Amino acid sequence: MTATQAPPSSSTGTLPTPATNRLPLTVWLLGAVAFIMGTTEMVVAGLLPEVATSLDVSLGQAGLIIAVLALVAVILLAATSRRTHATASAVESAERN
Repeated sequence: MTATQAPPSSSTGTLPTPATNRLPLTVWLLGAVAFIMGTTEMVVAGLLPEVATSLDVSLGQAGLIIAVLALVAVILLAATSRRTHATASAVESAERN
């Protein structure tokens, strides 16, 4: 654009409007859940010495306890999500018929 040319928005006298596309609620919920889960996992790492002291175990054993709990959470999440997907598929096929 040269010095004599005006920007396109000034020729019509209106400002460009921002895009009105918004993220769906599910995306916001997914982000919130990911933030909460990540935060809770990181908080435990900071509290590991206190956990070890309160359970009267070594720091390594306390870390192993936390790792096992995280692994169980992942396994339960995978099992729940697979079951939810199967249920949703069954509901969709029943609605089609």
